[in-house]
Amino acid sequence: MYKKHIVNIQQMCLYNTNTIITSMTIKNVIKLVIKLVMKLKVRRVNTSAPAKAVAFYFVKLGGMNLKLNRKFKDTLFRKVFNNKRDLLSLYNALNNTEHTDESLITINTIEDAIYIGYKNDISFIINSELNLYEHQSSVNPNMPVRGLIYFAELYKGYIEQNNLLIYNERLVKLPFPRYVVFYNGTEGEPEEQELRLSDSFVQVPEGEARTGIVVEEANKPSVEVIVQLLNINYGCNQELMEKCQKLMEYSKFIALVRVKSDMLTEKYKKEMKSVNKKEIFAEAVALAIDEAIRDNVLKDILSKNMAEVTDMLLTEFDEKAYIEGVKKQSYEEGEAIGEARGEAKGEDKLARLVVELKKRGRVEDIAKVTDESERERLYREFNI
Repeated sequence: MYKKHIVNIQQMCLYNTNTIITSMTIKNVIKLVIKLVMKLKVRRVNTSAPAKAVAFYFVKLGGMNLKLNRKFKDTLFRKVFNNKRDLLSLYNALNNTEHTDESLITINTIEDAIYIGYKNDISFIINSELNLYEHQSSVNPNMPVRGLIYFAELYKGYIEQNNLLIYNERLVKLPFPRYVVFYNGTEGEPEEQELRLSDSFVQVPEGEARTGIVVEEANKPSVEVIVQLLNINYGCNQELMEKCQKLMEYSKFIALVRVKSDMLTEKYKKEMKSVNKKEIFAEAVALAIDEAIRDNVLKDILSKNMAEVTDMLLTEFDEKAYIEGVKKQSYEEGEAIGEARGEAKGEDKLARLVVELKKRGRVEDIAKVTDESERERLYREFNI
């Protein structure tokens, strides 16, 4: 029924949206195709139901053999460094090297890896090193666990791509792994710290028999992942910042957004205006982008991708709010459970006390249990 419209839609998509559609979700593709269908005047009425039908049919058929991107948004950090030139600059700054040949880098980021609502990682190989760089706005002790899974996937891909025979008797050579997390959250963290996978392992109880294991080696794990966590908030790791201009600019811009956000919060508070945090943050981002462009901070990215950068930062804002909400909910639930258990325990103690008093015929003391001090005295007396 709708096949006759597919060719026209294909041509319009190829002409108008070929460079955009590969980064869209199915939902957005549906919206786009609906607009195109309406242009074709499939039906001249106000409802878009027939257009939706054609749109779904189009996507179901694979329309233009699109590789629809079901993945999530990038972080600004990834946007800044997801190119070989700036990635090489960051690598040089971290390793005190002076490479200039961008062709040395092979980016092999796993495109299906996501963190809540966005992508925050870049992985690449250079000089027989397998590097995983990740951006975080909160410190998570489970980063090494995620790193273990991520590296396993990277090595699996590397082995398959290079046709390495891991069941052969000859030793397979693999690139050396390095895992760096760049932190720029608002919590006070040291400039550099290490997180280890082994901290997650349950230790074998002392004194338990370990047949055939050297005692000194008993608690050394057979697998380890070490995360180098670097604080890149403005003012931290100055030596690193001086070596990588893009990292310095990124740090300055994030600090600028926060300054603008605090300024607007205080302004609206004084004016007694009711403005929600997300609206304040969005306004702060707009002000920070304008100022950053004037001051030549990330100018190349901000001037060309203003809307996209704003969307990225708002996504990160939502993620932070989500995490804080989960923490608050967990705390409140835990508090409620604790109070309920406490009340139940208190009621149980009181019931036991009343039973003991009845056994002993101390009717007058039963009347005293409503007084807290007397009740506690009686608890001590009966060892309850």
